[in-house]
Amino acid sequence: MDIRRSKNANKETLMEKLHMKIYRKKHDYDCMVCGSELLYSNEYSRVKCVYCHGDFQANVMCKSGHYICVDDKIELTVSDK
Repeated sequence: MDIRRSKNANKETLMEKLHMKIYRKKHDYDCMVCGSELLYSNEYSRVKCVYCHGDFQANVMCKSGHYICVDDKIELTVSDK
């Protein structure tokens, strides 16, 4: 195996991981609706997804009360690319 090819492959993998880490952080730590900070609780409560309007039990929502279910988060993340 060519050493240069191996280094380039490792570099691309590191760049992909870094990009995904930064990209995920945006959605994991900020509200996808209003951009405010997400609040985490030790207890789960009943919440309603702002997109599909489904009822869920969750321990996270933003300061404004927004909650997005996992299915909608995945769909929004894919459509952002």
